[in-house]
Amino acid sequence: MMDVDINENEQVVSVCTLVRRFAHEVLSRQKQYRDDLLISCLQFIISLPSECIDYDFADYVPAIQLALSIGLTYLPLAEQTINSLERWSQSTALNLSNFYDQILPY
Repeated sequence: MMDVDINENEQVVSVCTLVRRFAHEVLSRQKQYRDDLLISCLQFIISLPSECIDYDFADYVPAIQLALSIGLTYLPLAEQTINSLERWSQSTALNLSNFYDQILPY
């Protein structure tokens, strides 16, 4: 039973690592995207569980700002972004309160 738990933990860590890498790739290319593809990429970023977000949340701030800005005219994206911020704020590892001054003006 213990071997299964260790194996599952390793798999979870591996999956989170892959998701982080992909998220960084999406974040680095988001300026190239437009319209539906941009919104889909932003939805991917804001749907990430807090366990799959790097401890350096600063990399995610421009995407959050953009999602909130687009959300002014596309309400589902704004709602998803706010829900994600609420969910992420419960994670002590992210220390999201340090970034509120950069996010909340949007």
